[in-house]
Amino acid sequence: MGIPGRKFSTGNNYRYGFSGKEKSYEITSDDYDFGARIYDARIGKWLSVDPLQKKYPDVSPYVYCLNNTILFIDPNGKEVIIKDANNKVVASVKADGKMIIRKGMENSEAIHAYNEAKNYLKGSSTSLSTLESHKKITYFKVINTPIDGGAIFTPEGTFKDLNGNKLLDKSEIFSYKPDLNVNGTITWNPNIGAMDAEKNYHSPSLVLDHEEKHAVHNLNDPASLQFNRLTPTKDGTDNVEELLTIKETNETSKKLNNGDGGFGGRKTHGGVSHEADYPSQVGMNKKEFKEFTIALMKDALDTKRKADKQAQDNLPIPKKLLP
Repeated sequence: MGIPGRKFSTGNNYRYGFSGKEKSYEITSDDYDFGARIYDARIGKWLSVDPLQKKYPDVSPYVYCLNNTILFIDPNGKEVIIKDANNKVVASVKADGKMIIRKGMENSEAIHAYNEAKNYLKGSSTSLSTLESHKKITYFKVINTPIDGGAIFTPEGTFKDLNGNKLLDKSEIFSYKPDLNVNGTITWNPNIGAMDAEKNYHSPSLVLDHEEKHAVHNLNDPASLQFNRLTPTKDGTDNVEELLTIKETNETSKKLNNGDGGFGGRKTHGGVSHEADYPSQVGMNKKEFKEFTIALMKDALDTKRKADKQAQDNLPIPKKLLP
């Protein structure tokens, strides 16, 4: 039995077609409503430009799926955009998790790092999937230069700079307006992890998860994120936003259950950056391990020398050498 409105019939009763979208008869007889714009199936083009055209300057704003409908689909336009250290877009990830890689960028280190972190955190955190499926764009800029803490989320928005210091102050929160299309940018170095104040190692991927949670907070309530960032905790050591995010990231740490983040043992935002060999590394990197091993061997050798000397000193003096 056919589903009403979806079975074949003559006339205008057949409502759904290309990509499962509903037909629109307001302009021509073969248009499909994709929500953001109308698609004209007669010519395979849109009747208006892509609302995200500024994000893809090298692609015609009238094409569908980069003119490759065999490989790609674009169900709703939701995405995360990945940039490399040169600020060049290398790929985008759609709401269904499908990655569209730009031509010639198949071997981009930014893509490999993003995928490794995504696979590592899968099942332990939903932050990345939330960013990928949201209607607002979140940029991931993967860099190879030093950055304090390993990563940072920068929200996209404007405010009235009443104090003239170019920084959002609490008195200016009322004027804050988040961008309608862009959530913000997460800048991340996949080779920088952290060691918190409790001496727990945090992999670069867990550091990224921390910033992803800031980004999700910004999606849910941009004004609250800004307000919490400007509100210190009772002891004055952190701000409320960091304290909330630490608690959420601790839950990811517990689910990972491999020591990353000390099994959820982080208490404050304090700590130091820590170099890592790859995005999911927990603990010492190769250089540190080598130095640690050498130090252990040196200590062992020194201990043996001291023991040998002590044993030598305790030997009885031969009678012929006595006065």
